[in-house]
Amino acid sequence: MFLIILLLGGVGSFYVNKLGEDAAKILKENHRTLGYIQKIDNALDGIEESLLTDTVFNFSSYKQQLTENLELQRQNVTETGERELTRELEKGIDSLFKSIDTRKRQQIFTGIFAIKKMTERIYDINDDKIIFRNEEVAKTSQEVYVYMVVISLCASILGFFITIAAPNYTTGPIPKLAKAIRDVSLGKYNVRLDMKRNDEFGDLATSFNIMALKLQEFEKSNYSQILFEKKRLDSIINQLYEAIIGLDDGKN
Repeated sequence: MFLIILLLGGVGSFYVNKLGEDAAKILKENHRTLGYIQKIDNALDGIEESLLTDTVFNFSSYKQQLTENLELQRQNVTETGERELTRELEKGIDSLFKSIDTRKRQQIFTGIFAIKKMTERIYDINDDKIIFRNEEVAKTSQEVYVYMVVISLCASILGFFITIAAPNYTTGPIPKLAKAIRDVSLGKYNVRLDMKRNDEFGDLATSFNIMALKLQEFEKSNYSQILFEKKRLDSIINQLYEAIIGLDDGKN
């Protein structure tokens, strides 16, 4: 039962840890990229809004936001094809900065449109990966459920058989031992217990057999001694020519 509990705990811990790792990957890798891309898009929207509403252009904060998030995105490339798109995004932002420096509205709008197409593709790659990994997590969760049910069912069946077999295995030798003790108490010293077990009952059977053997040897020794004394006494009596009267402790 201890091994069954240990198995259930080990399988459960393994899959819980696996689910945690898969979920952590989703949060650590793809969600960060989505956040960086969203901030880049927000900066681009801010530039567009400033172009449409302001007469004095001041894009320093937006340029800083674009630069910072582009650098973070460059360090967080994880998916196939994302590195090439990030390089194109970097070139597009550099071109946009040049257009901003020259105050060319049409080029700025064109650059923003081109950059948004790149960010949309990067966003889609990571969003698709999140969906894929979510499906993997769900699949793993389903596998965990099936494995735990199967293991629990097997453990229940095994536990049922153990419940039936364990008492017989544990208490089965007791009647044999009790009968052997009764036989020895009646003077049957040739009784032996045949228990080939590597537990306490096996040790007890070995000790009992040694005891029975010693008693048998002692009985044979006493019987021989009594028989010898009887023969000696008979010999003495046969050599006497006078009458002999034998009395017990009660003088009878």
